[in-house]
Amino acid sequence: MQGKALYILTTTLPDEEQARALARRLVEEGLAACAQADAAMTSYYIWDGALQEDREVRLVLKVPAARLEALIKRLKALHPYETPQILWWQAQGDADYVRWAEEMTQGGER
Repeated sequence: MQGKALYILTTTLPDEEQARALARRLVEEGLAACAQADAAMTSYYIWDGALQEDREVRLVLKVPAARLEALIKRLKALHPYETPQILWWQAQGDADYVRWAEEMTQGGER
């Protein structure tokens, strides 16, 4: 089966309210075709030399390749963290879904 390329980008935010607000904004601005905020989870990491344990919400964004760079730039500008987790990878998707995603992210025009 032949699919089309689409990027999946993830980041984490301090709470559901901030995740929902950022998700809505990025979709409304035409930078992400779809956004999903997961339930809260606990993250463990070293920051400023000490182990941190924080509740966070994962935000998953779907974006065509043509909008990936713009999405990352905007996400960095809006994100509340000093050094946000921003990870992305290319996925293969159903051609109809990817076409829809491309239509939804053409400069915010719908």
